[in-house]
Amino acid sequence: MKKTLICLVSLALLSACGKNEIPANHASVQTEPSSSALESQSEFPTVSSSFSSERSSNMTQRYIATIGEKSYVLDLEDSDTGKAFKALLPLNLEMTELNGNEKYHYLDTAIRQDNPSVPAGIHSGDLMLFGNSCIVLFYRDFQTSYSYVRLGKLENPKELSENVGPSSVNVTFAIQ
Repeated sequence: MKKTLICLVSLALLSACGKNEIPANHASVQTEPSSSALESQSEFPTVSSSFSSERSSNMTQRYIATIGEKSYVLDLEDSDTGKAFKALLPLNLEMTELNGNEKYHYLDTAIRQDNPSVPAGIHSGDLMLFGNSCIVLFYRDFQTSYSYVRLGKLENPKELSENVGPSSVNVTFAIQ
């Protein structure tokens, strides 16, 4: 609502100034004209945009994984196990080092709802569930023969290996 009001005021100001352009860094709105607006349609320029998709994406929850001072956007799976993980958030986990490529933590409760499978490959930033309750965050790419249920993936996991370090690390998973 606030975004709509700001955009409409901006459109009115631009129209009053005699400009028909919207600055590139400014959100635009596609509005449904009222009957009175249809009569005076030449007074207000029609601006098309993806406002409805912007609004719907703002309504979706955003997930964050924080390791030390660094935060990563976390794309969680829309699966039954992913939903069970989301229901636990926020979580602050002490994750233990294993094999020079992953950090893990056993939850107190089982959350697996989906069948595990062997992934084609593990990639830095993959968040998986091993067994019924072991959360695993991978920080190096490698091949595996173990079965997991995918929980999600960190966006842009650059420097993840350096941020998690060689020993146990505190990781917070939260809704932003």
